[in-house]
Amino acid sequence: MANCKSKKGNKFTLKDFKKNEGDNEHTLNAVEVVKKFGTKTDIKTILAIQKRHDSEGISQVDYKKRYELHSKYFQCFFKTPH
Repeated sequence: MANCKSKKGNKFTLKDFKKNEGDNEHTLNAVEVVKKFGTKTDIKTILAIQKRHDSEGISQVDYKKRYELHSKYFQCFFKTPH
């Protein structure tokens, strides 16, 4: 389970998330959610996935890891004030 403490100064909102989803920006959303709530290690991981996705497309391995990280932290929007 994620520690749902929002990073100070991070202004990414659920409204931003929903707009990005409508624009098919799933990797961007995963990056923003992990940057808002994630650990330094998870942030490093999701940024590496984003870099590979931008240059090569998303692999099955990266897709699975992106989904895991997104799922781990997305719940935090509903558990903490932000």
